[in-house]
Amino acid sequence: MWNNIYDDRELMQAMTASRKKILFLDGPSGSGKTALLKNADVPDMEIVPFRIVTENLAEALCAGKELERFYEDMDRFFPSGTLALEDADICLRGRSTTQKEIARLLELLSGKRKIILTGIKIDERCESLLDSLGEDSYDYYRFS
Repeated sequence: MWNNIYDDRELMQAMTASRKKILFLDGPSGSGKTALLKNADVPDMEIVPFRIVTENLAEALCAGKELERFYEDMDRFFPSGTLALEDADICLRGRSTTQKEIARLLELLSGKRKIILTGIKIDERCESLLDSLGEDSYDYYRFS
């Protein structure tokens, strides 16, 4: 677990160097998570609000779309080498079933790109997501 005692450049270097394809960047509101991503020298990175993913998932489920087809569509929709999804905790808090489906989506998306999820108290608010992914599949960085 990384604590924000080093500068942002060092933290971003550690995240970029990580062999894991799924990364969590956790910290309080205003701690600099978004600024870190926006100022990162990472080519081909998209920063997207996480609610876009959950809204599309809800629409797909309501339309009776098969989840595997939805996952394939999302893979094509986000072609970047690094995908940063902001505020995952807001969209997933208390929704354990949704978190399990999102874990499957993240596993698929991370096959072709690195995924960075930001949020506040992700370890508390998204426990089912972390459990579904398994500790060995992600790195967790915490701003203090």
